[in-house]
Amino acid sequence: MAHSAAMIRVLKARENVANKDKWFADVIYNVPIIETTSIKTMDTNGLCVRFNPVFVLEHTDHVEGVFCHEGWHVILDHVGRRGTRLPMDWNIAADAIINPMVAKRGWSLPDGHVRIPDVEKGKMSAERAYEWIRKQ
Repeated sequence: MAHSAAMIRVLKARENVANKDKWFADVIYNVPIIETTSIKTMDTNGLCVRFNPVFVLEHTDHVEGVFCHEGWHVILDHVGRRGTRLPMDWNIAADAIINPMVAKRGWSLPDGHVRIPDVEKGKMSAERAYEWIRKQ
C-alpha cells in the first residue's frame, strides 16, 4: 500500500527527530502513526500519534516540531497523568512544559502554540503548571 504525501512527510519527520535525539527513537518508533481527518492538527492519546493530512501539508516546516511535541506527550505520559483534571487546562499546562523542550532541540512550532513564560521560568511539572493556570 502506497503512503500519502502527508504520511511520507510525517514518517520523514519522525526519522529526523529520531536522528537528532537518538534516545527518542526507542519511544517514537514504537508509537503507531495514524492519518485521519477526524482531527484538525496532530495529537496523541498516549498510545498513537494521529495527524490530519491537510495540517501536515500546510505546515510542512513545522512537522518535526509538532511530531516531537506529540512524542513528548507520550514519553511524559501526559494522557495517563491527567486524572480528573479539566482536559483543556491540563493540555495547556502540558503544552507549556513541552514547547520549550521542542524549541531547545531546534524544532519550530506553528504560530499560536502555547507559551507561558511564568511556567517556563518555574521549571514546573505539568501538575504544578496546571495548578498555576487554574489560579490565573
